[in-house]
Amino acid sequence: MLPLVLLTAPPLIWFGMVAAISFLETPLKFRVPGRVPAVAGTAVVLAVAA
Repeated sequence: MLPLVLLTAPPLIWFGMVAAISFLETPLKFRVPGRVPAVAGTAVVLAVAA
């Protein structure tokens, strides 16, 4: 049982982190004034990294 948990937990944790960042960054993309998608993506990365 333990090896199964050790094999399945990391991918599930990784997916959860990716999903959480996606949900956090979506509203930020639409709040950037004069939004250009490439520039907005850079602004989101900088905002989340800060």
